[in-house]
Amino acid sequence: MMSMLKDKSTTSFDPSTVMHGPLMETGNTPEAKNDIMIEMQTYRKRGKMHLFWEKCQHEAAAKDPFYANNFRGVNFVVPVLTPSDSEMPFFNNSVILSDPDDCEHIARTHVKKQPFFSALLFQSLIATTDNKHWARQRNYLNEVFLPKSSLTKIFPISWNRAKFCTEKLSGLAAKAGKYGVQMHEFFLHEAQAQLQLALFGMDEKFMEETNKQIREVFAGVHPGNGDFGADMVLDMLKKVTENPAFGAPTDPDVIDGTKPLFGPLSKAVHNAATDLDMNLYDQFGNMMLILFAGHDTTAHTMTWCAYELARNPKYQRKVQQEVDLLFQEINARPMGQREMIYEDCAKLPYLTKCCMETLRLWTAVPNGTFRELQFDDEVRGPGGEMVTLKKGKEKTHFWLFLHNGIFLSLIFFYCFIFFSISSFCLLTYFLCLLYLYFKSHRYICTSRQFNETKK
Repeated sequence: MMSMLKDKSTTSFDPSTVMHGPLMETGNTPEAKNDIMIEMQTYRKRGKMHLFWEKCQHEAAAKDPFYANNFRGVNFVVPVLTPSDSEMPFFNNSVILSDPDDCEHIARTHVKKQPFFSALLFQSLIATTDNKHWARQRNYLNEVFLPKSSLTKIFPISWNRAKFCTEKLSGLAAKAGKYGVQMHEFFLHEAQAQLQLALFGMDEKFMEETNKQIREVFAGVHPGNGDFGADMVLDMLKKVTENPAFGAPTDPDVIDGTKPLFGPLSKAVHNAATDLDMNLYDQFGNMMLILFAGHDTTAHTMTWCAYELARNPKYQRKVQQEVDLLFQEINARPMGQREMIYEDCAKLPYLTKCCMETLRLWTAVPNGTFRELQFDDEVRGPGGEMVTLKKGKEKTHFWLFLHNGIFLSLIFFYCFIFFSISSFCLLTYFLCLLYLYFKSHRYICTSRQFNETKK
């Protein structure tokens, strides 16, 4: 297979000659590259690629005194097979940056993406290699996630789903066996449910029929022939075409109030065909992207937040008290009880801080972002010396790997801008799920399995 594909690392500047990594000593030969990629694949299949990266860093630090006490700061090079939507997959070398100063500098000055996702997601927001096209899409889709023009209007859908979930969770707890409710599966299901119901405007029946299946597609375990994800997205786009009720924040009749906001994300992606001259492939890419990135990061964050609160009963009680006070205020109004609204989220600062701390401890997007060098630049190399990486005739790719969430502000920046702007925004109003769990006092019981994990 390797002999059939082009190796672009040998036709231009080769970073493996000036930076640490498994190719520095063996040389950038086909044989060495084949052995390394086979080893990488064994790690990847087990979901342990981070351990391979650490192995490369440990080996470099063992030979380089400058990094003896800071192996996590080693920048290094590994061979990669890069997919593309415009040519056959090709071999190249990727620079994995771990030095914090280099990560921040490169992230700010080289915004062009690798063509890493384009074979699957075409020229969508996360995959496009055209900076101007990326900026147009980002600015266009931002409207869907603005609090006043969109999120406040769809919050009631999330709130109603959350109220339904208190009863659902109670039923699951009653049927649970020795180890209680599998909360991570619950959060994954409900994050996908909220995404489809509130942002995409899908109905309950469609959501329930597709929820688990689309998550199985993303996990690579769906039993079908591989077409379910594509068929689902095309069905969603078809629903927008057939139903005039869909409305985006930028639609004139939504702005003037003659039409309610409904399924704003689906309608925005649909409108992009005309407003941004986007083809069906790129529309598909954005729908598929947000179906994945809009639910898994949110669900993982809620799971880790629940886990940490279960491990720390003192903080759990403080969250409980804060939520109780909010609902006492809501229920004590002279006009009687009212529904929770989006603005009430600002009245829960402690729970918000718990979520922010969860993102610091258990980063939702731990591996940063994929970039392509746009001009010659310097990063830290062997011995702590600065080395020049040249753009060259062929493309030089970067993988910014931020260890342990040190640069939290950058990670938020990546989540909101470079990955899925839905992930960070959805977290805000998905919190209503947690609000109701604490309000109903059922959460403490159903988190038993997390407490048992601590023992």
